[in-house]
Amino acid sequence: MDKATLIKKIIDLERRLSRALSQYTPEPWLGLNLTVAQLKCLVVIASEGSTSSRKLAEALGVTPANV
Repeated sequence: MDKATLIKKIIDLERRLSRALSQYTPEPWLGLNLTVAQLKCLVVIASEGSTSSRKLAEALGVTPANV
């Protein structure tokens, strides 16, 4: 790909990313009354899918007893 084509592709991807991010609103999350630890667990589970408590603890940097 030449430089001009790459620049056009980057601009297009940036526009698509902007549109996708503009649809995000934090209000539903703010009303859940989750602790930071609970939110971190949800983020890890969402990105990893099904996981064990040991792997979850490892990802969060805590011992399994803390999960």
